[in-house]
Amino acid sequence: MLRMGREADAERDALLAISHRPGWARGYQRLGQALAQGRRWKEAARALRRGEAALRQRSGAAMELTRLLDQVAVDAALEGCEDGFDGRVLEVRPAGEGEEWRGLPAPADPSLDAPPPALAAALLPGPGGDAGLGASGSAALAAAWQRTSFRGLHEAVEAARDGDRILLLPGTHATGHAGRPVVVTKRLLIKSAGGDGAAVVDHRGNTAALKLARACVVAGLRLDATGFAEAVLVSGDALVRALLLRCDVSSSGGVALVAVGGSRAVLGRCAARGARGGARVGQRCGVELVGCTLEDCGGPAVAASGGASVALSSCVLARGKHDGVVASGSARVAMVGTEVTGFRGPGVDVSGRASVALSRCQVRGNRGGVFAWDEGRWDAADCYIDGGDSHAVLVDADARPDPTGTTLHGVVHATDLGWEGIRTGGNTVVQAEPTELPPDVEPFVYRPDPYQPAFG
Repeated sequence: MLRMGREADAERDALLAISHRPGWARGYQRLGQALAQGRRWKEAARALRRGEAALRQRSGAAMELTRLLDQVAVDAALEGCEDGFDGRVLEVRPAGEGEEWRGLPAPADPSLDAPPPALAAALLPGPGGDAGLGASGSAALAAAWQRTSFRGLHEAVEAARDGDRILLLPGTHATGHAGRPVVVTKRLLIKSAGGDGAAVVDHRGNTAALKLARACVVAGLRLDATGFAEAVLVSGDALVRALLLRCDVSSSGGVALVAVGGSRAVLGRCAARGARGGARVGQRCGVELVGCTLEDCGGPAVAASGGASVALSSCVLARGKHDGVVASGSARVAMVGTEVTGFRGPGVDVSGRASVALSRCQVRGNRGGVFAWDEGRWDAADCYIDGGDSHAVLVDADARPDPTGTTLHGVVHATDLGWEGIRTGGNTVVQAEPTELPPDVEPFVYRPDPYQPAFG
């Protein structure tokens, strides 16, 4: 019924099934799916949690419902709803003034970091071993007092449970563990408590600042990674869905964001920059960037390889020392309403069997417009492409262009097969004075990079 859009009928049937078998997890799963399809996120999350609890009570495992709840939580967050994260609220205090550069956590505060003395005295054994509740005292104390304020992000993530919210108080937060990333393997919402950019995560080391390996949401943070690694690493299978909203992500010696495995990531209204690139997506990953700005990168602003897929919508890619967008292998890149400008290499470079699709895009002011090699394919609809001081379009070997309604301003160098695609489709070609191919200097000369991972 859900496939036919009959959410109300599916909801009624699920409620009927639950009334007959209140402990049947499948009934809650069907109810959650129906409510989620109707965008009733809070009710959907509640139904799925009840099914998750019923399944755990019966068999101790609830993986299928947990994964569905992960999906609902991220889908809801994409629409501005945080109801998928209605667990505890955990606070992270910033580092002490002048101490953040040393990687130190927030100053200790006994009133926040330890249970009240009276409660501890009542439940834990005294000095002589005759007070409190003996061996059961620790368990009782844990049940009676739950810590909700932490000195660092590592502590908070380790103590968190699925569905919790972690709020970083305004200030600078040192990761506090040189070489150790903050690894997220739980369904969490991590956000700045004082508005976008009020909380800064200062990471120093040659590992990622954040490694996201579970469905989660990161919102409003400024992530500043100092070292030769990426600032954010999204890793795992297709069930891993990371959502970054309104974040400012930078890496002084690496890439701002790397996605590997089959993971999925969405960046909404984020800014990213890195000494080796903005976003690097490989293997079978899928990354979507909406309203993002990637600028001042030392490597490609966006690089897709292997069987990756990347979608850019209403983004600005600007002022890079390399190419704007690079697609290789069998990667697929789709760009809508995106501007690529100010790069020392071509705005778009496609090779191998990769493909790039542009719609209503501006590729201008780069050292080259769209370059296609090998069997690379690109198409453009209602775009403007110029080559700056190089070729507007370069089509080599068996590459295939297919632009329509597009203005190509500058020198076009193409094979006969390439010209066939360019001449049709109502395109406007404004030829400029002939120009030489770019010289064999950076970024057009290949130099193996020992720090750059190879994607399959």
